[in-house]
Amino acid sequence: MGWYSQAIRCAVICSVVYMKLAASDNGDNCHARPLDLVFVLDGSRSVLPRNFQLVKGYVKNFTTIFHNIGPETNQIGVVQYGSVVREEIRLNQFDNKRDLMNAIDNIVYMQTGTMTGEALKFMTTRSFSKAHGARLDNPMVHRIAVIITDGRSQDYFRGTVTQWQRTAKESGIEIYSIGIGRKANAQELTEIASKPTAEHKFHVRNFDAIHMIDVNVHDTTICDVDECVLETHNCSQRCVNTIGSYRCDCYDTFSLQPDGYSCFANDPCLSAPCSDTCISVAPGSFRCECPVGMRLDFSAVNCVDLEECVENEHDCDQICINTHRSYECDCRYGYTLEDDGRTCTKMNPCLADPCSHSCSVESPGTFVCSCPNNMQLDHSEVNCIALPAPTPSNLRFSRITHTSAKASWEIGDYDERFISHYLFVYTRADGEGENTLLQITDRSADLVDLDPSVAYNVSVRAATQEDLSRPVTGAFTALSLGDTVVTLSNPTLTTLTANWEPAGGHGLTGYEIRYQRKMDPSSAGVGPPPVAIVRLVGADTHQLLLTGLTPNTPYAVKVIPLYGTLSGTTGMDEEKTDRLGAPKVNIVNTTLSSLEAAWGNISYAVSAWTAVITSDITGQTRSVKISGDMNEFRFNDLLPSTRYSVQLTGHVIERGETFDSLAGSATGVTQSLNQPLVNITNTTQSTLTVDWRDINCPVDYWTVRIFPKGRNRHVETVEVDANERTTTFQQLRPATQYVVEVIGHVRENGKTFNSDPGRDTAITMPAPPNNIRVTDRGFTYLVASFRSSRGDADRYEAECVASTPDKTAVIATVTGDPPNYEIRCDGLKPATNYTMFVWTIYRDMESSHVSTVNKTLSPAPRGLTLLEPSPTSLLAQWLPPQMDNDVIEYHVTYHSSLSDTQTVVVPGYLNTLLLEDLIPSTWYNVQVTAVINGEHSQPQTSSGKTLDDVILLTINGVDYYTINVSWTMSRAENTQHYVLTIHPLSKQNVVAEFTVSNNTNMFTFRDLSSATTYRITLVAVYSSSSSSNESSDTVTTLALPPIGPLAFSDLTESSFLVSWMVPKSDVVPSSYVVTYSSPGSVPLTMQGVINSFLLLEELVPETTYNVTVFARYPGNSKSNSITGTATTLSSIPGGCSCRAYLKTQARMHDTVFQLVQQIQVLSERIDQLSPSLNLPTEINGRNRRSRKTHPTRSPVEGN
Repeated sequence: MGWYSQAIRCAVICSVVYMKLAASDNGDNCHARPLDLVFVLDGSRSVLPRNFQLVKGYVKNFTTIFHNIGPETNQIGVVQYGSVVREEIRLNQFDNKRDLMNAIDNIVYMQTGTMTGEALKFMTTRSFSKAHGARLDNPMVHRIAVIITDGRSQDYFRGTVTQWQRTAKESGIEIYSIGIGRKANAQELTEIASKPTAEHKFHVRNFDAIHMIDVNVHDTTICDVDECVLETHNCSQRCVNTIGSYRCDCYDTFSLQPDGYSCFANDPCLSAPCSDTCISVAPGSFRCECPVGMRLDFSAVNCVDLEECVENEHDCDQICINTHRSYECDCRYGYTLEDDGRTCTKMNPCLADPCSHSCSVESPGTFVCSCPNNMQLDHSEVNCIALPAPTPSNLRFSRITHTSAKASWEIGDYDERFISHYLFVYTRADGEGENTLLQITDRSADLVDLDPSVAYNVSVRAATQEDLSRPVTGAFTALSLGDTVVTLSNPTLTTLTANWEPAGGHGLTGYEIRYQRKMDPSSAGVGPPPVAIVRLVGADTHQLLLTGLTPNTPYAVKVIPLYGTLSGTTGMDEEKTDRLGAPKVNIVNTTLSSLEAAWGNISYAVSAWTAVITSDITGQTRSVKISGDMNEFRFNDLLPSTRYSVQLTGHVIERGETFDSLAGSATGVTQSLNQPLVNITNTTQSTLTVDWRDINCPVDYWTVRIFPKGRNRHVETVEVDANERTTTFQQLRPATQYVVEVIGHVRENGKTFNSDPGRDTAITMPAPPNNIRVTDRGFTYLVASFRSSRGDADRYEAECVASTPDKTAVIATVTGDPPNYEIRCDGLKPATNYTMFVWTIYRDMESSHVSTVNKTLSPAPRGLTLLEPSPTSLLAQWLPPQMDNDVIEYHVTYHSSLSDTQTVVVPGYLNTLLLEDLIPSTWYNVQVTAVINGEHSQPQTSSGKTLDDVILLTINGVDYYTINVSWTMSRAENTQHYVLTIHPLSKQNVVAEFTVSNNTNMFTFRDLSSATTYRITLVAVYSSSSSSNESSDTVTTLALPPIGPLAFSDLTESSFLVSWMVPKSDVVPSSYVVTYSSPGSVPLTMQGVINSFLLLEELVPETTYNVTVFARYPGNSKSNSITGTATTLSSIPGGCSCRAYLKTQARMHDTVFQLVQQIQVLSERIDQLSPSLNLPTEINGRNRRSRKTHPTRSPVEGN
């Protein structure tokens, strides 16, 4: 634990003990300092409803820190402002938290402007007034205001913000300003906040961060300990207790020193033993002197009486009477002492003091009394009484303006020296507002902050030391502000004319004209608001042409009468600029390839027309520029039988600017050609004849096309002379539906136009199947295959006819899909020749028949099984056929999808065969055929799989440009070599292949790309040229990190620029990820950084940030990161001033030093009282080595 932490810990313990001491000696005088706290909330549109709810939540959370709410503790008020100011909660409205919280919840969001100055004025004059609950007569109440806003005030340019924040602070209100978002004006926040600004101004980036603001109003506890009674002070002479503290004072002849508690004599004489006068004659030495009538005794320091009468040291005429330090003269009876105090003369009437003030002898034996100038004799003519205070007169007013005036008066011939001051009172005649009382010494007064057009009553009284005069009264009215009415007229495309009535009032200096585009309510809050144009004109101007406007747009205008810096009542009007209508367009004439449009004029002179014609079929658009004096136009080169849309726009020039009218439109259809009537006759298996009739226009030639319907059409086209009406197509496909189209071609205006095609369909005769052959034979069945016939077919029919005298026929079943089909005849006799017939059926048409002849089989072997599999062998085993004839031999045939077919002849007495040199992990098909009397039996088939040859690929190591792999060796003895392939997933067509010998199981791929995902495949190749199942894996090479170190530049108190170098790789990073944080804060991450630099903003001044950067590559792979640190500059008021920064450090050092001094004094106090408190020795014995007699806190400061 450092010395500072120890000091804080000791200070806390000592403070607790000290408060216990104070409570035991003087009672518990600690209490919560009451607060009058007013929240001023921005209710402008830019806040938005959700954010206003967050602000209300912040106010509620803020309020929860107070234990009690009410007139004896803490009072909370709320004001909301926008374009107007509204008091939501008065200070004395609630005395419990529940009702206060409900009232905060019920505050309705204004959604208007931002008149911050008016809000400050309302807060100062209304919220913190006695009428609204402020406790102004209680000096212990701490008055605090919290202003929360998100933007610049709209009335700042009027000076109201500056004026009323100053007035509020001068009246004792402590102000905290909270700005939210980028639009909050830092200059205004600083101006509004109390000093020191760092403790009273807050600014957060958005409303969600408002809960992080901690306005420090928690130090509101006051413990009024009487340090003078407890003798816990260090005053050297006198101690004077104050609320929450104390101050030191000195005796009359001593002076308080700058340390605030030491007293020293003014000079050496102040502590010398002189009984009367001491005179310093040298540093440290003095001499004593006595006044007249006294002398020094033998000690030379004490003065004794001279006794002038005894020692005859007087000049009395008759009697001498000794007094202390002097003597008095007196006279014998019948004599009176003269004014010189020593001469005696005969007595006069004034010697009896008959007058209260002055007496003078008028004649022997008579006297006259007189009074001072401010007094007069009463009815007794001997006593003086005070003159009454004179009443002011001739109260008059001058220099009357809209907001100020000057009052003056006269006092007559009364001596103004006896008038101490005048009481000057003025108030609104309508009773609104409060009385203003001024105490002045001159015979004139300035009245300020008046309201225009308001009558005021004024009274003046003269005050002397003894009396207050009757009032003299008067009244006047402040100059009035006028109003005006504005009218917008004569709209054109770009102008409006504003006319307004002359404004009344006094001192009109001119007019301010503001006009702007009126915003659509549906687009409120979207995009920037319309820009207002401001024009200033003189007081004699009442008309203005508004130019530079947008056609067909509503505009709002305001005319504001100006009276110097004041404004009268605004006149407003709205009007819409003119717009260009659309021309009326008609289609008047059409042909096959042209269309003519005509139109009327619009209300303005047209400089040019733009016509746009669009085909409804193709969507193709053509634009034509037409002279402004034309009203018709023909469009050529169009398509027949097509609907066209024509749009026409007029262009008008006004005040040097071109405007487009609304588009007029019309539609029309070009003429069309009829289609010929077509008929197909005389179809065969491969030919077709077609004829047709003429169309409605002369034809230059015909085009005849034929193609099969519903297929990938192969179109055959022929041109036929205009006089021909028939043609024949040959070499067609059998059993196929054909479509024939006939198109007539007509020429017009140098272009050829085609009619819609006339159409007919027909079907050619079906063709017989092809290539019939026997594919399978059994004891009682035959199977044959054939290929489908040319052309379409609905189905195929077949039968088998025995080559016996009775020619027994069996209906066959036909199965398959084009082009291969199969015929199967069951229930046949074994070893018998049969003729197999097949033919085509299509649309109830039957083709010619095709046939083949074959014989049924003899009996076959039984129960073929494959046993004892290994990676390279299988054991085939079977049973002999169920018949008495001996088998001459067996033919065993086997193959796989990876190998050729092999046949082995086995003697008839064996029924097993070991199949060797096979491929691992491969399925084999095996057939066994018995040969009996030269006839091969139907084969017995089976299939089996060799065991897997497990080859496992392993990724051993990955670098930026290399990949190292290994694998398990093949168990197959016939393994010839291994094949490795590698390709990047992002480039499937880029493949590299490597052949590795069969005695190697490791390989390294080199010269790869970094940050790239590769797929690696391994295959073992055997001696039979076949290969094993592949083993594969996917791996990504390492990503190159950014090239460091990180560079930091452009450092400010809230931002800096971090940069790095791009990795030198053939794969470019897609983006970078930057993470930065300060100690104890949550790290912030910036994703998707494209450049190799980034500006980090909204940082905390004088804070060290850790910055981490890594690269992200295509495929979402990322590199290792590089890191660095940077420290923002310090935020010192007035700019980056090292001198100001050093002063701040010096003040911090002084504060810490004072804290240590306070701890030491408290430690001494604890040592004195520790026996009675039973304190732990750890506390009781602390800081004994350096005691100093300094006060517990500065006597000029409070708690």
